[in-house]
Amino acid sequence: MVQCASEISWDPAETDGLSEDWLDRLLVAVDGHTVVRTPVGMLFAGVSQIERLLAHPALKVPVVEQYELMGVSEAILERARRVILGLDGVPHTRLRRLVSRAFTQRAVERLAETMRSYLVPRLDGVDGEVDFINEIVGDYPAAIIGGLLGLPAADLPHLTSIAQVITSSQFSLDVDRAHQYLAAAAECDAYLADLVTSKRKAPGDDILTHLTQVEVEGDSLSDAEIVSLCASLMNAGIDTTRNQISLGMILFARHREQWNRLRDERVLVGNAVEEILRFLPVTPLLTRLNTEGLTFDGVDVPERTYISLGVAAANRDPTFNSGDAMTFDVSRPNPRHFTFGHGAHFCVGAALARLEMRELLAQMVSRFGCVEVVGQAPRRSAMGVYGVKSLTLRLDRQCQKACKHLDR
Repeated sequence: MVQCASEISWDPAETDGLSEDWLDRLLVAVDGHTVVRTPVGMLFAGVSQIERLLAHPALKVPVVEQYELMGVSEAILERARRVILGLDGVPHTRLRRLVSRAFTQRAVERLAETMRSYLVPRLDGVDGEVDFINEIVGDYPAAIIGGLLGLPAADLPHLTSIAQVITSSQFSLDVDRAHQYLAAAAECDAYLADLVTSKRKAPGDDILTHLTQVEVEGDSLSDAEIVSLCASLMNAGIDTTRNQISLGMILFARHREQWNRLRDERVLVGNAVEEILRFLPVTPLLTRLNTEGLTFDGVDVPERTYISLGVAAANRDPTFNSGDAMTFDVSRPNPRHFTFGHGAHFCVGAALARLEMRELLAQMVSRFGCVEVVGQAPRRSAMGVYGVKSLTLRLDRQCQKACKHLDR
């Protein structure tokens, strides 16, 4: 039987704007326990627990249930019912199968040159301070996923802003932020609905056009289904990757010896991507709702309990990774993590995100001898996509002076 810690004061919803690592508070809250009661339900942080719970048929992503609690309109609930993240079983498999081929390892590798074409001119002119999010990485994932979906390039900056609102507030327990999400989601849906109409009239070589033409077991997708699916791909594909890249840069600023190691052994770039994903993930928590009462590892979990899965804590479990799991080490053999999830809802765009990170990191280590954070890097809430609100870096091509060892 697993010991369940008594309820703690730490609330996973109260994480907005932290200047320190949110993960530090999670680790202190768990304090060696793998099950913790929180003000909003229960938190499981064990490696085996997370692996089994993410595959458990009684647990679902509470997309609809969250808005039912808020008493929103039926129109909003109807939209939520179509979101692929909240679907399970046959409906989920049906939609996921339609897009999964576009995101296989082989398929995304073809995009490597496109990524380099985006990155090279932006990085070539940098030598010193740079607004990393707005000038380098802000529209990078949008340009790639936008090309796959067939989104006009001129619209990508605005769509990036919409995606940021959606992913940072989608699972917020704050009513005001939930309404911000709903307004952004409505704007996103209206935009994509117009684009679906355009693609039916003038097809292109892209995922959105494919979805307007495909048949599944003799049935075509409705416009509402296409809009919902593309919105999910767009929003997840834009905001998660740019925040994960930004968190990675903060890690390298803190651990200059790891940046130097990577510059000396560039074959480690792919491994470094996995270590970034493991050590400081954009998904430190995954939220589920259990649809039936269950006893899990000897702990009673009542029906309709909100369950937080402490991915970030499990990623640093010493039984899950070799060596000192509490250190950031780009040479760690086979870094393991739950950052992309597990089971039926494993991130469909994982291969794309990995390649985007790998290509950016490869370009940066070939140019810059030093990475330093300038000023503060205020954090976003961990309820949704974790990351930074702003990030100024000093990227020096010749790092002759000692860079400061930062811990912000």
